[in-house]
Amino acid sequence: MSWLFGMIISDKEEAEEYGIITLQHHIDETNEMMFAKLRRLLDDEVPLHEIPERMKALNDRPSWLTNFNYENFYYL
Repeated sequence: MSWLFGMIISDKEEAEEYGIITLQHHIDETNEMMFAKLRRLLDDEVPLHEIPERMKALNDRPSWLTNFNYENFYYL
């Protein structure tokens, strides 16, 4: 079995646990954009083992939140 991602921050309380101060609407907005990018990679049939590095490269709005989320894509 393969996994495509690890821990992704999805709410304000999770963010605070990791020392990331942000608003819920910012989390929702950045996750929506991130998963749209993931969907495009999957639709383009990018090999799963390439997705973690591709996702890191697609982080076009770096912040503590996006860096955490984009760095947590794994392929095992």
